[in-house]
Amino acid sequence: MRLRQRHLDTPCTASIDRLRIETRIMKQTEGEPMALSRAKVFAAVCSEMPIDIWPDELIVGHAGPRPLCRDVIPDDCAVLLKGQRLASLMVDTIEYGLADFDPACQKELIEDIAPYWRGGGRWEKTQTGANLQALPDYLKDLLFLDAGDFPPKQSMIYTPFFISGGHYGHNAAAYPEILEKGLQGIRRDVADKLAALSPDDAAAKSFLEAAFLALTATENAGRRFAGRARKLAAQEQNRQRKDELEKIAAICERVPAHPARTFHEALQSIFLAQVFINWETPNIFSQTAGRIDQYLLPYLEADLTRGALTPEDAQELLDCYLIKLNHVNRGNHLAVGGYTACGRDATNMLSCMILESMKHIRLAHPFISVLISPRTPQKLLVRAAELSALGTGHPVYLNADVLTTQMLARGSAGGAPVTLALARTATPVGCYEPVLMGLDSGYFYGGYFNLAAVCELALTNGASRRYKKRIGPETGDPRAFADFEEFRSAYKAQLSFMMKHFSAATDIFERVTADLLPTPFESSLIKDCIARGKSREDGGARFNFRTVIGAGSSDAGDSLAAVRKLVFEEKKISMDDLCRALDADFAGYDDQRRLLCAAPKFGNDSDEADEQAAWVSHLFAEEVARQKDTRGGHAVPMGAPLQYYMFGGWAVGALPSGRKAWQPLADAWSPSAGCDVRGPTAILASMAKIDAAELTAGVTLNLRFDPEIFRSRDGMTRFAAFLRAFADQGIFQVQLNIIDTETLRRAQKEPEKYRDLVVKVAGYSAYFTQLIKPLQDGLIARTQHKL
Repeated sequence: MRLRQRHLDTPCTASIDRLRIETRIMKQTEGEPMALSRAKVFAAVCSEMPIDIWPDELIVGHAGPRPLCRDVIPDDCAVLLKGQRLASLMVDTIEYGLADFDPACQKELIEDIAPYWRGGGRWEKTQTGANLQALPDYLKDLLFLDAGDFPPKQSMIYTPFFISGGHYGHNAAAYPEILEKGLQGIRRDVADKLAALSPDDAAAKSFLEAAFLALTATENAGRRFAGRARKLAAQEQNRQRKDELEKIAAICERVPAHPARTFHEALQSIFLAQVFINWETPNIFSQTAGRIDQYLLPYLEADLTRGALTPEDAQELLDCYLIKLNHVNRGNHLAVGGYTACGRDATNMLSCMILESMKHIRLAHPFISVLISPRTPQKLLVRAAELSALGTGHPVYLNADVLTTQMLARGSAGGAPVTLALARTATPVGCYEPVLMGLDSGYFYGGYFNLAAVCELALTNGASRRYKKRIGPETGDPRAFADFEEFRSAYKAQLSFMMKHFSAATDIFERVTADLLPTPFESSLIKDCIARGKSREDGGARFNFRTVIGAGSSDAGDSLAAVRKLVFEEKKISMDDLCRALDADFAGYDDQRRLLCAAPKFGNDSDEADEQAAWVSHLFAEEVARQKDTRGGHAVPMGAPLQYYMFGGWAVGALPSGRKAWQPLADAWSPSAGCDVRGPTAILASMAKIDAAELTAGVTLNLRFDPEIFRSRDGMTRFAAFLRAFADQGIFQVQLNIIDTETLRRAQKEPEKYRDLVVKVAGYSAYFTQLIKPLQDGLIARTQHKL
């Protein structure tokens, strides 16, 4: 497939094209309402952003000035001017510094662009700088190694997202409404609301005028793609390609401004809408098209019925669309299967076609989930297993019943109620986080919460071994704990203290985001922002949630289990010896470490270990659920810390689980690497003891299987049975790497031969050879299971 190869052969780059436009317009609009300033930036981007169409493309558009190009954002300027390099997690990974730009761009950054965003000297016009200025000193001291540095390095114990990008995306716009009404229809809704608005409501007036301007600007952008296609068609000598380009021109003249009429128009409409969302917010993550097998099916069926498309034509269009999702924000997530709103199985022909496309393209993106329920037909599981067998990490398997329960639980915790019909239609975004399409503001990420660090603080009276200072409350010398429950009480007190300060910081970041970076275009695509006259950042959406991501759950649970068994029950290790061993990182305490490592571990169907892991999970979920956000919503807990399990471990000393200081934490809610020794059935049994329904933003289980399983009919049958068992036991999600250790080691040694080797890292897919070595080593260290 030529498009796939061109994508793989295209290097990632960085550009200041959008930043140049943004800087110019922000200077011109100083003093205007921020929503209007942002809308004018977006309008200028729609008119001026360079565009192109690749050979062979049938779906067109790209997030940056060219495919696989990362837009530099204002917050990057300080780093670039310090001579440091930035790593950007786009679809592919790109690392760049000031020297990678041509001399003219370097001069422009240094002399024109950066001085504006530096403002009075503290970069207060950037989101990072504004957040830092708003934080009180006591929170700065907890969050950062040196708050005087810019941007400051985080402590990795308290880790709220404070940089630009942390609060964006992770939602799904109202794409079905775009297809039905077109952006012109949504603009009419804005005009009607403006006409009925009270003249005293200045804030709503500014937002709605900004939304009207932004929606109008997209029509010009669509015409620009149409004009580019016509120009290329006029130059094209190949008759077939000439016809394709003329058709693309006609389609881009129509959508997304007007309702879609065909399958091709529908795919192009939702893709250009995603491109425009990226143009408005260039550092957005995981803005997702959702369950396209449900809302695109009528267009496909109509075209097939009237003979406008053959099944082969439709498959090719779908393949092209999925490749193009690699040219917008990282973390696009599509889902197939699951339930309809009325509870019937939602599997259809398009569900299977999407899985077939993923087999064709074999790229890191988009992410793809199969929503499994008791009603899921065997044919969908077979298609999914065939995709898993390719070893690309696709698909993720999600439990549709647990997902529905999670959404219902959210609605009972405050804010607008979530009906059963709505809950059944939830779609995963990002790694797998469930949202309600077109109704949800998206995950305003609170950040990462280090549950392993909590354990350390409970054993040090609130002191950090890494930072040699007290960062938690004084909960007492553990040597004086009379019993195990006193230890757990100390753990709970430390966790509550951390969560209180974590939430206070995130409150500040949310308000800064609402004031500084409203998104009038994207907000107009989310219900009730127009009706309320507010951006999604300001609480305009019907549903508002803040996500807190737990990390180190298994480390904490294993540590609690070891303390209970060896210190308080069997008394094989005294608390004094344990504390000394941990302070020494086990140097001179080999016997004690052997006992700790041999203690029960989560992932082996051991009630001793699983009980403590479940307690930690429940306590975390309970504490998170008590937190409210600043937009009328509440916080939701999640167990998918991405690569934070590596970085969070850097801040945590030795633990009673036997883990040595500064080593990676357990990946998400999965067992600690190498500790799951009784096979995948035992892992499922352990995971089933975790109440996945109360982790309402989802929870990750990562497993690695021997590829040999998929090379026989019997192995495929056993794998299908494994999937049924995962769903029957009430586990939310499982994601798989079907790849052997030898292949991963060869890829480390000869990366040029494995450029397209895709793996599941920690909820997201990536190219193995682009990962940093500690992440590669972490994947290799995972147990390789058989069935």
